[in-house]
Amino acid sequence: MKTLHNNYCNSKQGYLPLFLSDCLDLLDPVLTFDRLIGGIDLNKYLTDIPEYTTGRLRYNPVNMLKTVLFGFMTSGYCSLRELEDNCKVNIRFMYLMDHQTPSYRTFGYFINEILQDKIESIFNDINHAIFNEEHVDLQHLYIDGSKFEANANKYTWVWKKATEKFRYKLYEKITAEIEEINAEIAWSGVQITTNKNPDVNFEVHDGITYTLYDYLQEGIIDISVVRTPLRLDEVESVILHEEPMIAVSNPAMSENETDSLALTDLVHKPLILYRRYEKLIMDAFHAQNLVPEVFCLCDDARGATLWVKEGLATAIFPQSMQPLCEGLTCQVLDEVDLMTKILLIWKKERKPSALVQEFMKVCLK
Repeated sequence: MKTLHNNYCNSKQGYLPLFLSDCLDLLDPVLTFDRLIGGIDLNKYLTDIPEYTTGRLRYNPVNMLKTVLFGFMTSGYCSLRELEDNCKVNIRFMYLMDHQTPSYRTFGYFINEILQDKIESIFNDINHAIFNEEHVDLQHLYIDGSKFEANANKYTWVWKKATEKFRYKLYEKITAEIEEINAEIAWSGVQITTNKNPDVNFEVHDGITYTLYDYLQEGIIDISVVRTPLRLDEVESVILHEEPMIAVSNPAMSENETDSLALTDLVHKPLILYRRYEKLIMDAFHAQNLVPEVFCLCDDARGATLWVKEGLATAIFPQSMQPLCEGLTCQVLDEVDLMTKILLIWKKERKPSALVQEFMKVCLK
């Protein structure tokens, strides 16, 4: 008699664990990545997502952002199709997306429409999180000077003469960059030179006063040159220079040809105010019981000068912006309340290093 064996089980049946995190090693990169990114407020970059009141629920935008960042972290470059495929078959991406599988079109819309103008800010926040988490020393900058081809192997090499040729070209570019920086900050009386300390590397951050103030508080920079008005309760400061405001107008519209003006001369003229100095200027008018006619508030001096050239209004700028006003009439505002100060600031209760103190001495000369 022949015995028949029937198999009534399915080898593809479900089994424990139910959580994807249990399938990952404790030191898996995706868990470290998720923990680090979880400490950053990502929602501030996702506030302008249009709200849909009908249709299916949207994918979690925080999960989408994590998935995009992790894709580029693991591959250096990750196409939209690869992101879509990884969410279907790669357990790490499935963990980040909570088993959801957006299409490549969804990823494309998210990157181009939501993240396009926020990438640099996200990059900065991630760097700050890494610096704080790993206690990275920001006092020294190390540059890898190795020269390898992209797809290096034992049959490829880089010619020594070519390396030396491009090294000298790099020195020329660095010199030109330093000269350009010196030209930009010439108004402050500070000049960067590498003759005295050739082994010292400088890292220069450019930004508005409030950005530089934040960099100083976060320890990204040691010292900064800023302009008032600015709160000084958390920093030490010395005055480098004081300068007045100027009234910039179209030569054809200028009624007073003197070198200086008073606020009373501007009361009945439409004015363009630099937004950062709005309170300072308005307080100066109100202190004299004057009500100015504000034509526009702006953040860009170059755009404001175009309106001045058209004769639409008179602009009020710090005197250091006069080089941008070529062909226009610039008159100093003879008002004590409108004097601004160029300050050298450093963090309070933090003793400057010897090199920083030497830099301060150069500035104070």
